[in-house]
Amino acid sequence: MLKEESPPGERSVYRHVNSGGSFGANPLRQTIGIGQADTIDRIEIWWPASGITQHFQDVTANRMIRITEERDTVETVELPRFQFPAE
Repeated sequence: MLKEESPPGERSVYRHVNSGGSFGANPLRQTIGIGQADTIDRIEIWWPASGITQHFQDVTANRMIRITEERDTVETVELPRFQFPAE
């Protein structure tokens, strides 16, 4: 569950992620649009294999993050930049 506050109010986003599927039809990486919000108030993740639920508060928006089961940190992931050839 991802909770964010932005005008005109609070909303919740729920995503189910599984191990993938045929031909990568359900990727582990999730892209979630949060509109004008600068901060995600709360991220809650339930890991079904271990039964652990993790909570993260006040996560900065507009970046790629990695959350790993049983780690208490949100890791920022730097994606490689693609340079278009000059014309």
